[in-house]
Amino acid sequence: MSKLLLKVKMNRIRAHTVFPQSLSIYEDLVSFRKRKWFNVDEMTVTFNHIAQANLKRGVFFSTIEIITSGGSDNPSIRCILNKEARKATNIIEQKIYRAHATNQDKEEFKAEKDTGVLMMEKSLSRLKELLLKGKITDKEYAKKRKQAKEALE
Repeated sequence: MSKLLLKVKMNRIRAHTVFPQSLSIYEDLVSFRKRKWFNVDEMTVTFNHIAQANLKRGVFFSTIEIITSGGSDNPSIRCILNKEARKATNIIEQKIYRAHATNQDKEEFKAEKDTGVLMMEKSLSRLKELLLKGKITDKEYAKKRKQAKEALE
């Protein structure tokens, strides 16, 4: 299991409940735990699947709501002290930003690599065409082809 960064529990007295809900923030996921008399509901969401974290602040207590990207079940935990709720929300938002930025960088890198391959294929086909028309020699073709491959790597 990954490292626990923060664990927040709802205020039992304010929520009028025997079993308080809890929110655990790990390095790679968020876990919600709701205990009832005879069972425990636990929901785990990775930061890649979180769209945003909402903080609804009151005078003393706040509610944290997590909006997931794919699920209809958006977990929320209420009756958390404002200071703890703000800290938890900040950590979640930072983790969301990092997770989404990492995914975006990977997609951009893949797109750049794909366009580089396409450009090289076009330039090689153009060089082959010039070679067949007799505009360049075999030696020039080999040299240009080698330069194009080195540029791609």
